[in-house]
Amino acid sequence: MAGIEFDADEGIHWLGSPASLDGLIVGEGIACLAGLRDAFPVAPAFCVSAPPFEVFPRGALGPWRDTLNRAYNRLGEVCGLYAPSVEVRSLLIEPPSVPSWVGHPWTFLNVSGEEAVIQAVTECLAPFFSDRARALRRRYGWPESVVREVIFIRRFNDSKIWATLSPAGAFGRPGDIKVRAGWGLHEQSVGHPLPADEFIVSARRVARSRIAIKRDAVIADIGGVQESKVPSILHRAAAVPDPLIHQMADLYHAVAARMGEPASLDLVSGEAGLEILWCEAPVDPPV
Repeated sequence: MAGIEFDADEGIHWLGSPASLDGLIVGEGIACLAGLRDAFPVAPAFCVSAPPFEVFPRGALGPWRDTLNRAYNRLGEVCGLYAPSVEVRSLLIEPPSVPSWVGHPWTFLNVSGEEAVIQAVTECLAPFFSDRARALRRRYGWPESVVREVIFIRRFNDSKIWATLSPAGAFGRPGDIKVRAGWGLHEQSVGHPLPADEFIVSARRVARSRIAIKRDAVIADIGGVQESKVPSILHRAAAVPDPLIHQMADLYHAVAARMGEPASLDLVSGEAGLEILWCEAPVDPPV
């Protein structure tokens, strides 16, 4: 985060800080975003690390409550917003799955205010860092030291269009890009596939397209998100017009020049323009 001093609270890693660039500490996806933060449109964010964060009896964060509040309020200052809406995403660093009473780590979207953020982080931590979670792992014979979790908290983007760009592979020629796009919030954020158009972009030209019937989208709602019906006039309309596809492709190539061709690049577009939501590292990163 260029020009911003990073807070030194234990268990907090700001996107762009040295720790956030280390995939062994925050995971490869967050490290990819951190490596792009200085020159690309990436939302301000910080990571909550567990350990040391944990949930105490009766669902309390104990001393970590004040640490989290300081980071959240600092994020508001960085964004120029009071009580900013955020995305709270839980990620297991290693191993990818552990004995737990939830099927997969939680994600909460459009969360606003100290108490709501505390509740979301508590829900993310409890299945992996609480007395009950440790008892469950002991029952399965899991050593405590193998479990590490990062909770990624970033400014929420109430996007109107989402897209994922990736190498076209067998669908095109070398250097071609496959674009998958739709309305509303990104399918990567909501956690399930959404109706999407598909395009093949070749040398700044849309070489091939398939327009899906997009009747449903996920949009922001008060205190969260909801599924919504897309207006009928947009059912068969391309979610991404050609000028925006070219802008997305240019951003993809700029990222590739920085880090090598990413396995995928998730983008969203709203009132503030294009933003990088997520980035999967190259399959064979440059040496």
